[in-house]
Amino acid sequence: MHIQKITFDRVFSVHPKAWKNGQWTEFGFKADGLRVHDARVEGHPDVLEGVPLALALPRPDAWRKIYGWANLQTGEVIVLERHVGDIVVGIVLLVAFNLAQLPYVLSWAAVKPDVRWFLAVGALALNGYVLWGVFRSFRQFLAHKRLTAFVDAGR
Repeated sequence: MHIQKITFDRVFSVHPKAWKNGQWTEFGFKADGLRVHDARVEGHPDVLEGVPLALALPRPDAWRKIYGWANLQTGEVIVLERHVGDIVVGIVLLVAFNLAQLPYVLSWAAVKPDVRWFLAVGALALNGYVLWGVFRSFRQFLAHKRLTAFVDAGR
């Protein structure tokens, strides 16, 4: 994760959006001679001009995935809240589901081929979905932690 300092000189086309898998805000900005039309931050924070910010990005200048930011004037950290509890619940669900499937896996040869296919696809889909949710929650937790440390180091 990369922390990048920036001050938006001009902000335009701010569009808060929401869908089944979360909420985000799309916007464009001008800053330090840079013009970006497709920035995207998770959540619905106020996108302000003239305020120095520290952004949490997956890599430098990856404006489509801003995980959160810190207002360097006030020290406020703004990250879409996902808690450690979400990570723990996801891992518990993953372990419980895989333990429930263990009898079928151990007697794999005795299971009918059409049922095997159904179990395998279901296991892959559910495991993938839960792992994706755990990853997203961990990413938000890490962004909050890194931004808080960045703000604290600057004070």
